[in-house]
Amino acid sequence: MSIAAIKNEYLRICQAERKLSPHTIRSYAYTLTDFTDFLQICNLVKIEDITKKEIHAYIQNLNSHLKPTSVLQKKAVIHAFFEYAVAEELIEYSPFDRLNIRIKKPYRLPKSLSEREINSIINAAYDDEIGNWDGNSGIERIVHMRDCLILETMFATGIRVQELCDLTRNCMDFSSGTFRIIGKGSKERKAYIVEPAILMLYKDYFAFRTLLGLDDPHIFITRHGRKMSTQSVRLLLEKYTTLAGISKHVTPHMIRHTFATLLLEAGIDIKFIQELLGHSSITTTQIYLHINERAIRSYGGDFGDKPNLKAFCFNG
Repeated sequence: MSIAAIKNEYLRICQAERKLSPHTIRSYAYTLTDFTDFLQICNLVKIEDITKKEIHAYIQNLNSHLKPTSVLQKKAVIHAFFEYAVAEELIEYSPFDRLNIRIKKPYRLPKSLSEREINSIINAAYDDEIGNWDGNSGIERIVHMRDCLILETMFATGIRVQELCDLTRNCMDFSSGTFRIIGKGSKERKAYIVEPAILMLYKDYFAFRTLLGLDDPHIFITRHGRKMSTQSVRLLLEKYTTLAGISKHVTPHMIRHTFATLLLEAGIDIKFIQELLGHSSITTTQIYLHINERAIRSYGGDFGDKPNLKAFCFNG
């Protein structure tokens, strides 16, 4: 049977039955298309003709131009694809059975920001010049409030950038300052923002949006009234990092690392941090233990005053 036809059916199953996110489906589709293109070069189109030899050759090809982490991700996608083919009895055995491929993933501690850098970035957003309110600059006022709220929310909750963009008004309860976050695998957790000034800014933001008739259900929208993309958030973060005079390349994921690191330094239990971040495995969270050990060696255990942590997350 054609591997291309099986690929299309597998992607349909992932979307319709497994309810994987559009981002994940796109990633799977890209990887499997790249794999089938490679097989066509080898004059292979039927799934039953694929052996360990072709898998080894493809992994070697990936290793020639990709980082080990990317190779591991693609290998996992293709492995899952063949497991699906076996389960559907399209092939009797997977070429991954007893396949001996070891790709050493480099061990790198995630980078984080200092309290001073956090404050500088947030202050840069609040200090950004927006002009006086004159009835015509309403969208600029909304964009300014939106930018401040995005930074406050990211630093206060450790939310993933895609989760941030997916937030809707129905996800927020002003009475308790609660955000309902839908994470990976549709797993739900909650984040609480208890700082009155931030909640008031949210209320003003929505009031101005209503005034201008910007009724998109998503909390964070573009100046054209549509849902923000993850790239827009990254560019926003880059803008205020530059305005703050910080030379580091700051990413949304670095903010998650910063959030987790500060919690650990404040004495929060790592299992609780796992819940805060929405990690499905404690192994993913344990990397922050190494960060904390490094900080203790560098500063002798004296961290001084801790920043005020404005939000805590819990599984819903």
